[in-house]
Amino acid sequence: MIATKNWVGVWLLALGTFVVGTDAHSVAGLLPDMAASLRSSVSVVGQSVTVFAIAYAVSSPTLTVMLSTRGPHTVLTTALILFAVGNIATAVSLGVPSLLIGRVVAAAGAALFTPTAGAVAVGLVGTARRGTALAIVTAGASSALVLGAPAGAALAAVTSWRVTLLVIAVLGVLVLPVLRFVPTEHHTGQPLAQRFSVLRTPQVRTTLGVSLLAFAGVFVPYTYMSQAYSPLIAVVPGGISIVLLMFGLTSVVGALSSGPLADRVSARWMVVAATGALAVVDAAAVAGRGAPALLAVTLLLAGYLSWSILAPQQQQLVTLAPDHAAVLISFNAAAGYLGISLSGVVGGVALGAIGPARFTLVACVLLASAALWRSLPVERTHKATTRRPTR
Repeated sequence: MIATKNWVGVWLLALGTFVVGTDAHSVAGLLPDMAASLRSSVSVVGQSVTVFAIAYAVSSPTLTVMLSTRGPHTVLTTALILFAVGNIATAVSLGVPSLLIGRVVAAAGAALFTPTAGAVAVGLVGTARRGTALAIVTAGASSALVLGAPAGAALAAVTSWRVTLLVIAVLGVLVLPVLRFVPTEHHTGQPLAQRFSVLRTPQVRTTLGVSLLAFAGVFVPYTYMSQAYSPLIAVVPGGISIVLLMFGLTSVVGALSSGPLADRVSARWMVVAATGALAVVDAAAVAGRGAPALLAVTLLLAGYLSWSILAPQQQQLVTLAPDHAAVLISFNAAAGYLGISLSGVVGGVALGAIGPARFTLVACVLLASAALWRSLPVERTHKATTRRPTR
């Protein structure tokens, strides 16, 4: 029986990922006010979102590997301090250069906190409930879409974007009590080459490749939601805000339910099913574009399936090398953010080439490719490291 205190720790870690996710998702809605305040254009200030994503993708594996010789208590403390400092620097920035520096620092803190939180959550609950723990931590991030980002926008509307980011910084500091539930022991250091050696395992490389393809497929229609679901947005009261809320609500359900399911069945085949089903759902959205009711159903299913992928992917990696959980989750985060960056490019090209009615078919191709790749058998160890057992 897992102690109640341990589950409290998992939920507090999810609170941390909620705060981090709120920061990541809120800035996009604050861009017009930020641009006016900094006397710049939305397109220029919007590069802060791109810079954040790139910094996250680079920082997540880099900082996690560099600090993997430290105990999780120290790593999480460092992450929250970086996160708070980055948001304070962003809030007090007087120009675009200082704004971008603030976003890089905030991204570094977020990129260090999230994989460490996932690894600690797994350690708190034991092998049999890994998927559930990872799903709870993941649900913290998905909940930021539904609650955090709208709350940030609402606060900015009655105060300013600077106040929103300062409040997020304060919330990051208030998450520090989570450290009461985190192991404080200092881990034995390992050479950098050994920490990166997990990437030599074919199953690890395959899982990371699938994450890249899957998240590129997930975010093509999400990034261009205004185009992909324009017939639904036109008839729903509240327009795109309600459409995003619908997507976000089922995302939370998908994130929370995926972990317990992965604990009971194969995490690998869950990813195959989720990516394959999402490809079909996106195709149905294209075929049923003229029927808003059908689009509403596909939107809800897309939200659920999109966030049913992350926790099982993380669980596969953690199962392969439990001692490298934080490092592997950080590499998965990097692969996911690279996929998100790729989605903007691929989606933009497809939108211009084949139009708003059919451009999400490129997402179907990416998702189907991810499902096929994940379904293929992969050897468990690198040939060069496989040895016959000695008697």
